[in-house]
Amino acid sequence: MFNPAFLYDARPRARRAALPFLKQSSAASIVLISSVSGREVDMFAEPYGVLKAALIHYGKTLSVRHAPDGIRVNSVSPGNVYFADGVWGEIERETPELFAECLARNPLGRMATPAEVAQAVLFVASPAASFITGTNLLIDGGLTQGVQF
Repeated sequence: MFNPAFLYDARPRARRAALPFLKQSSAASIVLISSVSGREVDMFAEPYGVLKAALIHYGKTLSVRHAPDGIRVNSVSPGNVYFADGVWGEIERETPELFAECLARNPLGRMATPAEVAQAVLFVASPAASFITGTNLLIDGGLTQGVQF
């Protein structure tokens, strides 16, 4: 008889491997990297946005499932992150008018640096965020237009 559970394992390998160690920790935390594209319509990559939205949902589900184990689960959603060898550096070089248009959409007038995203991830993962679980932290410089409730 066919068993559909064979095709679907709700515990991806990395989490499954880490779970025993996380359960032993006094400050266990999982941080999933999503994107503002999972929250807002993305003009460049529709499938990417769908997958990132699913990741936020998955993080919320995991936060409820693992709270009794003392494991916090959050997601972080960066907006545009600039580094010269990345996609935004390429757009800046190849289509500067598009780059300027996208840059102008951000209220802070710039894109994030990788270090700014890393600092937010470190905060959410740290004991300083010990009562934060199941949330999605936007790191977007005000780029998104929606209001989180």
